[in-house]
Amino acid sequence: MKTFQKIFMISLVLIGMMTVISCSSDDDDNIAEDGLNLEGEWQFETMDFLDGSVEWDPEIEYNSSNTFGYAPYMFEYAGVKGFIFGTEPVEGLTGDVVGKRFDYVLTGEFGQDPDEAYWYWNYEEEGESFSMEQVNPSFPPHDYSINDITELETSDNGNRIIFKGTLKSREVGGTMADMNQVPVSFTITRGEPTEDVQILIQGEPFVSPE
Repeated sequence: MKTFQKIFMISLVLIGMMTVISCSSDDDDNIAEDGLNLEGEWQFETMDFLDGSVEWDPEIEYNSSNTFGYAPYMFEYAGVKGFIFGTEPVEGLTGDVVGKRFDYVLTGEFGQDPDEAYWYWNYEEEGESFSMEQVNPSFPPHDYSINDITELETSDNGNRIIFKGTLKSREVGGTMADMNQVPVSFTITRGEPTEDVQILIQGEPFVSPE
């Protein structure tokens, strides 16, 4: 009888230890579920440039030589529709893994190789935020990195996200050497990207002055 009791007690202890280990492992693996859950496709709804310095000067001709690198033009011309937060590891320029594959969904291909990773992303702040960068800032020939991501808010059970960041943009009327980081508010919703992003400047629709 005593032997049976000992075996029973040992079994209970082992079951308890396995339960604790299992829960701890789940907690580690599901950090994104406790915070953000970004993997998959997202419709890029709006990008609102918060700084009036990106408003086009009507005295300056709006042509390809003047607008290349100007962020509102770059996103409009490419027909950016969405984001894909992938899971494939991405190597940086030195060969080290720097994050997971990120893709912009564009209306056109623009010469990009679908098998090549141009951007990468990572969870930050214990799954409460994220970072996203371009592998090689020189290619594609404009740096589409979203920098300094802050003030991230979720709604609709995490399926709609609003956050702020900065984009590199050519100074209006400046040369390709005159690039600034400009503040932008982004809104994305989970789902297949089907519409071009709505581009705003201080809440007003951006209209190409062509």
